[in-house]
Amino acid sequence: MEYDETEAVHGYLRRWYPDLLGPPAPSLEWILAHVPDRLREAVTEHLLAVVDNGGKAWEAAGDSGEPYSVVEVMLEFPPANEDVSRAIAEAIHLHGTQQCERALHEHGLKIEISRCPKCTRVVASPKARQCFWCGHEWH
Repeated sequence: MEYDETEAVHGYLRRWYPDLLGPPAPSLEWILAHVPDRLREAVTEHLLAVVDNGGKAWEAAGDSGEPYSVVEVMLEFPPANEDVSRAIAEAIHLHGTQQCERALHEHGLKIEISRCPKCTRVVASPKARQCFWCGHEWH
């Protein structure tokens, strides 16, 4: 697995600073605004089916669980069309990227990203004392 600094920082933010990111799943409107025009109709049809299935899944869960996010339901009901699937996945990834970049811009001084003192890569947690990437330990 290759190290990607941006993905490592974004993953760290999602795991340890979720309160700075906002809602984890984009709204349906946001997804539709960020897919290619040529796929918008097919994506709309799929998202409407997802919402319908998500509502059924939530009703079936009753009081035992939280409402499902669009992303969770889409994992259960993936689109048959590969282009639609890719467009939705790219929109959801873009949403997460924008959330992380906004959090870094707005809250940069509050965010402390733990790094390996040897290779300077992002480590797994704020209390980690071993680097997954280079194996360095600093107990």
